[in-house]
Amino acid sequence: MSTTSNITALMREIPRGISFADRLTWLEARESSFRKDVKLHSEGVARVATALADAVGFDVDFVATLNDAARWHDIGKLATPDAVLNKSGKLDDSERTIMQRHASDGSVLLGDDAPQIWRDVAKYHHERYDGFGYHGLKGENIPVSARLTAIADVFDALTQKRVYKSGMTAEAALCLMSANVESPGFGRRAFDPIFLRVFVADYLNKAGHSFTDDGRKMLETFAVSDPMNDLDGDKYRNDGWLLKLNGKRLKYAQAESGNDRLLEIHGPTGELLFDVRQPELSNCRKLA
Repeated sequence: MSTTSNITALMREIPRGISFADRLTWLEARESSFRKDVKLHSEGVARVATALADAVGFDVDFVATLNDAARWHDIGKLATPDAVLNKSGKLDDSERTIMQRHASDGSVLLGDDAPQIWRDVAKYHHERYDGFGYHGLKGENIPVSARLTAIADVFDALTQKRVYKSGMTAEAALCLMSANVESPGFGRRAFDPIFLRVFVADYLNKAGHSFTDDGRKMLETFAVSDPMNDLDGDKYRNDGWLLKLNGKRLKYAQAESGNDRLLEIHGPTGELLFDVRQPELSNCRKLA
C-alpha cells in the first residue's frame, strides 16, 4: 500500500496550466466529494489557528493569511488510502509511514505557485518543537505558521468526534497537550512553549467552556510557568534560544571564554528587536 500512485494519479487529473485559484476550486470539489470529514476538520483548525495567532499578537494580514493556509493543511489526505485514514485501531509502522506522507503530498497538491506560508503549513504542521516530528525539524527552525497550526490541529483532532473515536472535552485536551511528558512522548514538549501557553491561557478565558477546579488550577499554573521548563531550563538544548513568558525569544551563543553572548532578541510575533550587528535597533539590557 502506498500513496505514491495516488498522488501521481491526482496530479494527472488536475488540469495543466490552470491558475492557483482554479486549482483550489478543483481540490475543494474533490475534498467535498471524498474527504468531507477532513474538510470539516480543516475548517475547525483554521478557526483555532487564527484565534491563537490573534491572541499572540500577529497583525490582521498575517492572521487572515494563516486562516487561508490552515484551511488547506490536510489537503494531502486526498492521496491517503481510506483503509489507513479511517482505521479505528492503532496504525502499524507501514501504515504510519503512509499516513505521514499526507504532509508532503499536501505541499505537492497545492503546487509551486502556492504562497510559501500555505506550503509551509501543509508540509510542516506535524513537526514537533522537540524535533520528533515527520521531517525532524526542531524548535525555532519550524516555520511560525506551522507551529501555530500544529497546536490547532492537535486540539481540533482531540476534541472532535471521528468515525473511530469520540471527542474529548476542551479541558481533557488541554491537559493532555500541556502534560509534562518526556520526549518523544506526547505532551508539552511537542509544541512551541510560548504559543502553547498563550493558547491555554486564551482558552481558559473563553466563554462557554467549563473546567473542573483541579483542571483549571493545573492549566492556570502551566499558562504562567517559565517556557524554559519544557527544555529543562537549558537554552542550549534549544540551539541557544531562551524563551520568555512575555513572548520574547533571545538567541545566545557561547563565546570562546565559555560565557553567553547575546546575539538577537525577537518579539512575540517574530519581529527583530535587537541584533548584535545592529545594536541601534534597541536597548538589549532593557528588553532582556
